[in-house]
Amino acid sequence: MDFKGSAYDETDEIVFSGTFNVFGTGLTLKLYDLTFKFIFEASEPLNDQKDIVITSETDKVGLITFSNKIRNALGSGSNEKLQVVNLNDGRILLFTVFAQSFGEKLNVTITFYARQQ
Repeated sequence: MDFKGSAYDETDEIVFSGTFNVFGTGLTLKLYDLTFKFIFEASEPLNDQKDIVITSETDKVGLITFSNKIRNALGSGSNEKLQVVNLNDGRILLFTVFAQSFGEKLNVTITFYARQQ
């Protein structure tokens, strides 16, 4: 079902929100001619590993890696909106994530926001 309107979280526009069942370690989303690859690590994190690492493969492909800590039966997620890229129209693209594991399956909700600079 397509939503034909606008949604806002305070002053940020919600430009995409979706919930996915991830049975492996990866999820790829395309938004604004950009590709975002989400990696949900299955192995235990290293001692100095950050919980979330945001990098880029190219100027059109973002890579967002989560440590194994996201795989929690009680649920785990970001506690703030995380900046991922500057858009060509002067807005900033941010995201939040919430995940909950059910056996081998990871139920993931990702929301993208656009903020005027």
